[in-house]
Amino acid sequence: MTVATAMALDEREFTRQFSPRLEATLEREGFDWGWHGFYPFIWRLSDLWLDLDLPMDHPGLEPMEPYSHLFQVWDDPQQVSDALLWMCEDRVVDLGAERAWNLFVLRLVTDFPAEILAVVRVRKDAGLETPLPKHVFLESPMAHPPEPLPRVADPLLDSTVAWLRETLPQLENVMF
Repeated sequence: MTVATAMALDEREFTRQFSPRLEATLEREGFDWGWHGFYPFIWRLSDLWLDLDLPMDHPGLEPMEPYSHLFQVWDDPQQVSDALLWMCEDRVVDLGAERAWNLFVLRLVTDFPAEILAVVRVRKDAGLETPLPKHVFLESPMAHPPEPLPRVADPLLDSTVAWLRETLPQLENVMF
């Protein structure tokens, strides 16, 4: 969800820095995210957005269900809109479902349609039309973050980051 949020908010550098972590996770022995296709979906979407040259043929990237349909209709704006409508509905179902896992359980995640806005961002940056479907989930102010996202100066945060960089020099190239 971190990468989807970064993509939705046009945080290219963060997405680029985070992608090696996705790849390292994929390479971990015995790792299986096949329980839900969300992570392979975000992997592929981030590759489309930033041309990261991620390995798309890795067996750990399957299945991508239920998101693979979106890529099958990628060139048809109306069908993409229909796929986004389905994603909104799936989010609503996920919030109320009693499952062994729920992908969207944290408050920020439940209110912020990161994966939907990530699709919109990738398509917008590629010059593709993306009509948003009518859905209550997309009527929330959280579905309409300002562009560009305002940067707020925070002296305490700045001093904490400076302390971290001094204390842990291996974090030199990490974006905070």
